[in-house]
Amino acid sequence: MSSELFWDDEQPFYGTRIKAHFFDPAVADLQPAVQRLLPVFRSARPVIVTTETDVGNKNFIYGELIAQPDAVFEHGGGFICLEFKTNSGRSHDRGRWPRQLKLTAVLQIIAGAMAVACATRAPAAAMLRCHNVLYSIDPSVELLEILGSRVPAAKGYWSENRRVNITQLAEYCEALVKRRFGTTDEASAAAGKLRHETMLAR
Repeated sequence: MSSELFWDDEQPFYGTRIKAHFFDPAVADLQPAVQRLLPVFRSARPVIVTTETDVGNKNFIYGELIAQPDAVFEHGGGFICLEFKTNSGRSHDRGRWPRQLKLTAVLQIIAGAMAVACATRAPAAAMLRCHNVLYSIDPSVELLEILGSRVPAAKGYWSENRRVNITQLAEYCEALVKRRFGTTDEASAAAGKLRHETMLAR
């Protein structure tokens, strides 16, 4: 999949590596569904399994975790799990996006990809589409273990009888993930920002 994709930046972010592809939303929003939701693809066209406009949007269940992603695509022997956050039309900046990106949104789509992968028994990539940028999120094994192991505790915290959803799990785990990964990733992001500014000054 990666051979035909172009990413503008890559940074560590709370136990993940995130790639960012910036685009013109005025152009992307006029395209058919796949190009609109996944503007990083140049020629390949992932197959839509379900989108946010489907009646009775499909649930993906992993034990006590339930996910209803905004869109799921089949591609390359696996799936792409997508959340779409418009941020009320606010754009992310190329030099500041790690500080603009919300951790809960990242954890939510990772949990969604976990549920899709387990429900389909196939690999699932996590992507987050914002107003003017598409993020590809690669979580560490440790972060996946944190999210997966906290499902029962999150279910109890939210007083759910059957299952906890991915938004609830993300909110429950946010503080824990910040404590575990925050210091290291913030230092790495600061170093990346310094390298970017140095390049611009040349």
